Amino acid sequence: MTLSPKIRSKIKSEERFAIKMDPFIHIVVYADFIPDNHIGEIFEIAKKFIGKPVTFNLVGNREDTNFYYSVINSYKPGNCKFWEKERFDTVCELSDFAILWYLQEDSDRISNVYCRWGLDFCFNNNIEEFINSSILQIIPEEATITERKKEPVVILSHADTNEKLYLLSEAIREVHKKGYPIILSTHIQVPDNLYKICDYVIYDSNNALITGKDFETLGCGMIFIWARYPGYYQSFQIDYNHSYAVLRLMKNAMGVSEANGYKITHFINYDNIIYDPMLLEKHSTFLNSGDDLYSYYSPENLNYMKTTCFSVRNDIFLKAFSNINTKEDFCLNGSAVLEEFMFQKFSSVTQRIQRTESNTLTFKNYMDPINLHNFSITKFYEELDGYRKCQTQINASKDSNGYYLFIRTEDSISIRIKSSKDTFLISPSLNIPYVIAVPEIYLTNGIHFLIPEYNHEMYINSETKMADCVISDTSIIIPISNFIASTPN
Repeated sequence: MTLSPKIRSKIKSEERFAIKMDPFIHIVVYADFIPDNHIGEIFEIAKKFIGKPVTFNLVGNREDTNFYYSVINSYKPGNCKFWEKERFDTVCELSDFAILWYLQEDSDRISNVYCRWGLDFCFNNNIEEFINSSILQIIPEEATITERKKEPVVILSHADTNEKLYLLSEAIREVHKKGYPIILSTHIQVPDNLYKICDYVIYDSNNALITGKDFETLGCGMIFIWARYPGYYQSFQIDYNHSYAVLRLMKNAMGVSEANGYKITHFINYDNIIYDPMLLEKHSTFLNSGDDLYSYYSPENLNYMKTTCFSVRNDIFLKAFSNINTKEDFCLNGSAVLEEFMFQKFSSVTQRIQRTESNTLTFKNYMDPINLHNFSITKFYEELDGYRKCQTQINASKDSNGYYLFIRTEDSISIRIKSSKDTFLISPSLNIPYVIAVPEIYLTNGIHFLIPEYNHEMYINSETKMADCVISDTSIIIPISNFIASTPN
C-alpha cells in the first residue's frame, strides 16, 4: 500500500521523534543483509561499540530482506536495529542521523546525494576505511568519555512535551560529551533511552507546586510577570508558584552529589544546552580558587540570580537550604520568587560569590527557549560566534477603559490577525512596544494570530487570562483599525 503524503507526514512527525531525541550517535548502514555478505564484518565492528553511545541502523534494499532478518536476527549485537527500507523511508529523515555508511556498489552516487542532508561522514564500500577513518574521533571511546570531570552536572527536568524531551536529550548529550557525571532530577518520568548515559536518575513524583489555597494558608506571595515601558505598565498573575518544586529537585540531586563524595556541583535546566566547552570549566576555576558560588544576573535585577545555570560548593548549598524541607518552610523564609529567594539564602551564608551578566551565556549556548506562558515566543538564530536569541511578546491586557493587545519584538516579523470579519496586518518595528486598542466585540468573537516567520499560531478571546495594565500616556494607544488589511484573506 502506498501511503498518502498526509499520512506519511503524520507518521514522520510522531515516530521519528524517538530517534531525534535519542542522545546516542545513530549510524545508518545500507547493505544487502544476507548471510556471507558483509553482515559478519558489520556485526564485528558493531560489537566494538557495545557500551558506547552508538546505535547501528541497518537498512536493507532486497525484497526478501525480512526473510534474512529472521535468519540472522538472533546473532545481531544489541546495538544494531534492522529496518525494512520502505519503513525506514516512511519514519525517518537522514538529517536525523550522524553518519551514513553505504556498502552498495553505487555508493559514490548515493553518498553524493545524502551529503546534502548534512551528515557528518559518508562512506563507500570499503569497510576498512570506516574502521580506520577519523570517525573514531567523534564516536567517544571509553577513555574519552570516562576522562571524567570530578564534578557532576545536575540537569533539572520538567519535560512534559515532545519539544521539551528533545531539548532534554540535547542537554544530556552535550554534558555527556564533555565528560561530566550526570544527575538527572525530574518529577516527570522520561523515556528509558535517556537514562542510558545518565550516571544517576532521581524521579520524585511529588511536583510540589504552591497553588490555590496554599497562597492563603501558607502566606506565600503570588508570582507576577511584569513589563514596564514609557507610559505603560502591565502585570500578569501566575496561577501557581513552582519555586519550591524546583528547589526540591535541586535538593534531591544535591543529596546524591554529596553522598557520592563530590565537592562542587553544577546545575542547569533541561532547556539549557551547553555547547561552550569552557563554560563549566570557568565555573570550576573560580570555585577551586576561593569562591563558593558562580552565578549569573541581569543588570535590572541585581538581587536575583539565574537559577537555570549556576555552580556551587556542596557545603554552601547544604548550609543555605538545609532548613527548607516543605512548602511551609519555603513560604516562611524569604521571597516567593525562586531567583530572589536563592540569592538571598546564598548571600546569607557566604560573600564569596562570583557573578556574571546573564547575556554572556547566549553567545555560544542555547539557553531558555521554553517560555512558561504562551504569550512569549523565542527564536534562535545560529551565527558564526554562537547564537542570537530573539523574543516576541504578544498578550492581551485590560484596564478600566478597555482591552488592548501588547506587542513587542526583537525580530523582523509580520503578524496577521484575523477576526470574524476583518484581517489586520502588523509589521512591528524592533524593540518598540505597541499598545493596540481592541473593541470588546473582537474579543467576544475571538481573534486568531499567525506569525508566518515562526509558523506560530495563537488564539485570544474574552475567556483568555489577561494582564492588568496601567497606561499613563494615552498617546501611545493605537486603534486596531489602523492596521486593517486592504485585501483580507
